[in-house]
Amino acid sequence: MMITSRNPIKELYLAMDLVDTSSAEKITGNVKTVLVSSDGMTMEDKDVAFKAMADSCRQEQSRDYFSTQTDLLPTAFLNLPYFSIQSMRALANLCVDHPKNRTILVPAMILLSQSIVSHTRALDGHAKNGNRRHYDTIDTFDRWGIDKSDWLRTAFGVLGNWALEDESHQKTLIENDILRTTLFHIGRIDDELLTTLVTSLVETEAGSNALMQEQTWTIVKALIEGAAKGEARVTIPCAPSVKSISNSTAETQSTLSTSPDSYDQTDADLSTTLVELDSFQIILDALRVISETDKPEHNMMLATALVNPLVTILSPPRTLSSHNKSFAPTTPTSTNPIPSPAVKTATAHLLVSIFTSPSTTSYLITHSVLQTFTSALYRRGSEWEYLVSASALCVGNLCRSDEMSVKLFPGFSRGLVGVLEDARKETGEGEVSVRVRHAVLSCLQNFTVTASHRGVLGELDLLDHCLWALDSDPKLALVAVSTMRLLAKGAQRTMRRIIECASEHSYLAELQYGKDHGVDGRWKEMRRRKKVEKKSSTQNVRMEPSPLTNPIKPTSKSDEEKQDSDQTQLPTPNTTTDDARPTSPTQPAWPLPPLSDTQPPESPMQRLVRYFKYEAVHHAVKCEIARLIVSLVPEIEAVGQDQDADLDLEDTRRDVEACLVFMIKDAGYETLKKEGLIAQKWCQEKWGRLIEVKEEENKVDA
Repeated sequence: MMITSRNPIKELYLAMDLVDTSSAEKITGNVKTVLVSSDGMTMEDKDVAFKAMADSCRQEQSRDYFSTQTDLLPTAFLNLPYFSIQSMRALANLCVDHPKNRTILVPAMILLSQSIVSHTRALDGHAKNGNRRHYDTIDTFDRWGIDKSDWLRTAFGVLGNWALEDESHQKTLIENDILRTTLFHIGRIDDELLTTLVTSLVETEAGSNALMQEQTWTIVKALIEGAAKGEARVTIPCAPSVKSISNSTAETQSTLSTSPDSYDQTDADLSTTLVELDSFQIILDALRVISETDKPEHNMMLATALVNPLVTILSPPRTLSSHNKSFAPTTPTSTNPIPSPAVKTATAHLLVSIFTSPSTTSYLITHSVLQTFTSALYRRGSEWEYLVSASALCVGNLCRSDEMSVKLFPGFSRGLVGVLEDARKETGEGEVSVRVRHAVLSCLQNFTVTASHRGVLGELDLLDHCLWALDSDPKLALVAVSTMRLLAKGAQRTMRRIIECASEHSYLAELQYGKDHGVDGRWKEMRRRKKVEKKSSTQNVRMEPSPLTNPIKPTSKSDEEKQDSDQTQLPTPNTTTDDARPTSPTQPAWPLPPLSDTQPPESPMQRLVRYFKYEAVHHAVKCEIARLIVSLVPEIEAVGQDQDADLDLEDTRRDVEACLVFMIKDAGYETLKKEGLIAQKWCQEKWGRLIEVKEEENKVDA
C-alpha cells in the first residue's frame, strides 16, 4: 500500500479561496510547516504561505486566531532572507484594527524599518563606495526579481498603517531613523502615502524633535533652498544611518544589530541623493505641523532659516527678491520648472504659520522681508497672487497687538487699500483674485482694531471698498462686514456715512446711477426728491440725543475678547471661503438685485439691511450685519432728529428691531444674545415701546 505524503504548499494553494471565519484555523498547520519549520522551503514557498495568511486575515476572526499562535508570530517574519511583498501584506492585514497583533509584531516592524534604511542606502549606491561592512542589499532586488518602487511603497504603507494613531509605535519608527529615511524617497513613491506617514510622525513631540535635529534639518533646508533656486532635483547630504553587520556574509535580516552604538557613519558624508522637487510639499506640510505646535525654539529655526527661500518660491520666475538675491529663481525650463500651485499653496501656508507664532514676532518685525512684502502689494497679475496674499496675511498676523499694529501701519496701509482700488477697476489681465482680496481685507480688519487707524482708513475710502467687496463675491462678505463694523466703532464720521444717503461720488451712487450721474444732475434730483418725500411724511417725532456713544457693552471682558479681539489670527490662503458660502440650496444670484435709477439713492446701512434679509447670505454674515446695525443705534437717533437728513426714522427703527430679534433669538451665540438684550433695553427706553422677542430654541448651536 502506497502512502502519499502531505504537501503543505499544495494544500495552501487549495485553501486560497477560503473566506469563511474558520479559514485561519484550517491553514495554520500548513503555514507553520512552511514558515516555522522551513526545512527545504524556498522563498517562493513561503510567499504562498504568507499570501494565504494575508487573505485569511481580511476576516476579524482570523486576526483574532493568529494572535493566539505564539509559536508563529512574530517568529515567521524574523528569519527571512528579505521581506517580500506577500510577507508585508500579511503584516499589514494582521494589524488592521487589532492592537494585540500590533504589539506582538513590534520586533517584525523594527526589522522592516531597518530593512528600509538598508535598502535606501543600497538603492543610492552607498554600499558600493568601497565599504562592504554594511548589510549588503545592493543586489537583493535584482537577485529576487523585486520591483524597487513596489517594495518601498508597500513597506512604507505597512509602517504607516501600523503606527497610525499610536504614539509608542511612532516613537519606535523615529528611533529607527524612518523619518529621515522617508525624505530620501520623496518623488519616488506615492506622495499621499508618504504624507500620511510623515505627518503622523511629526505630530508627536519625538517626531518634531527628530525633524529639527541637525542631520535631518540639513536635508530639509537643502530641499527648500533648492526649490527657491529653481532646481528640479536637489542633492541631499547625510545618508540615513545603516546599522553594521556582525557577520558580513550573513544573508538573514535577523542578524542586524539593534544597538544604537552599531551605527556606521564612515561614508555617510560621501553620499548624495537626488530628490524630485515636484513632491516636496510633503516637507512643507510637515514643517507647518511643527510650526503650529508653537515650540519657540522650532519656530525660531524656521523663521531664521526659511523665510527668505519661502518668499522666493512664491515669487514669479526671474524676479530678484530685494531681501536676499541669492535665492533668485532661474528661468523655468523642463529641468528647472516653477513650483506647482500645490507647492506654492503649501509654501504660503507654512510662511503664514511662521508669522502667526508669537515667539517669532520680535525677530520678524525687523526682518528685511517686510520690504519685499511692501513692494509686493504694488504688484498685479496672477503670477504675483501667492506672494501678495501671503504678504497681507503675514503682516496681518504680525499686527495682532496695538504695539505691532502702530509700527506696521504707516508702511502698509496705502499699499493694502491700493490693492482694493485696483481690484475695483477690473483691469483684465491684472485683475485681483478673490484670494488676494480676502487676504488684504483680513489684514485691514486687524489694522482697524487699533482705534487710531480708523480715521486714516476712513479717509482712504475703506468703507466704499468694503461695500464693493461685499457685492463682488459672497466669499468676501464676512470679512467685508466685519471690517466695516470695526471701522465704525467709535468713529462718528464713519457712522454717519453708513447711516446717511451715499455721497455723490460714492460707490453706491455710481452703482445705482452710473459714473456720469453728476453731470446731468440725476443723483442730485433723486436726493432732492427723497428729502421732499421725507418732509411731507407724517413722521414728525423728535428724540432727545442719546448720551450713550455705543449701546453694545459686553457683560465681561472675555465676551469682548471673543468678538472684538485685538489679536485675530488670519486664515491660511486657501481656507477663506467656507464661512461665506450661501446656505440656500438654490444658490440665489449674487449680489443684490440693483435698484432702479429712478429710485432715491440708498445709504450703506439700507444696503446692509437688504443683505440681512437676502436668502443667499450666510448665517455668520447676518450676525455681523446685525451687530453693525445695532451698534449704530445712538447715531441713528441723533441723525433722525435732523429734518434735513435723508433718514426715515421709523423704517430704520423697524430694521434695527429685526436685527435685535435676530441677535437675541436666532443668532445662536451667547455673546450676541447678551449684546442684543442690552441694546433692546436701551431702545425700549428711548422709543417708549416694547420690543417683543418670543423665546425659542436657538437654531444654531453656540
